[in-house]
Amino acid sequence: MKQAWSNDDMRPRRSCGLERPLSPPQAVAVAAYVSTTAAFFAVEDWSVPGAHAVVGGLAAVTIVNFFVTSLVDPAEPPGPWEQRLCGPLYCFDAETSTSRWVRAPSYCSLCNKLSLGMDHHCPWLNTCVGKRNYPYFYVIALFSTFQFAAQSAFGGWVLWHLRDRASQRALVVWVHTTVAVILVGLLGSLLLFHTLLIRKNIATMDLLLLYRQSQQELWTKGARRIRVAPAEAV
Repeated sequence: MKQAWSNDDMRPRRSCGLERPLSPPQAVAVAAYVSTTAAFFAVEDWSVPGAHAVVGGLAAVTIVNFFVTSLVDPAEPPGPWEQRLCGPLYCFDAETSTSRWVRAPSYCSLCNKLSLGMDHHCPWLNTCVGKRNYPYFYVIALFSTFQFAAQSAFGGWVLWHLRDRASQRALVVWVHTTVAVILVGLLGSLLLFHTLLIRKNIATMDLLLLYRQSQQELWTKGARRIRVAPAEAV
């Protein structure tokens, strides 16, 4: 794979999330997703009509967008079709943004590159999420939440209709359904967070900068009060 090198050091510039070295959170995310999805097809024995088709379809969309998000380099300028795709979902133009921060290309020290319209660096995908791959990232959050919500519902249905709830299969269903419910909570929170960001037209980095600025202002005011207090007392 082609590697570009920065001008200020000799560290490699990461072009995509699947480029080595892979990150431990990335391996954990892939293992959790694959194992939980595979467990569903192991515990659901075609007893619910359409269950395999629903979960399989949602999983297919999630997997495709995972590879697209990971393989797209957000540091490269988007093409015309990407401009049309990205525009309605997430606007990175400072003129139309409610954020006070200018959406200039942002530098990521982990990827060692400037990414256009950068939202954040995702350790679970091991890549920066910017203007080019943010729509696919949002689709991952959306469809994976729906997928594990469906798995939770189908798993609960199977568990409810099991005659022997003390069997080994019942234990597997319990574990699968519990993990699926946890993933729904985590992914649903991520989906809700980014949905609110889209509605407000701000990026994750905007929010972090605003938070750091507010914390710095609070710290400065607190330090000023501490310095002024002895003089006021005298």
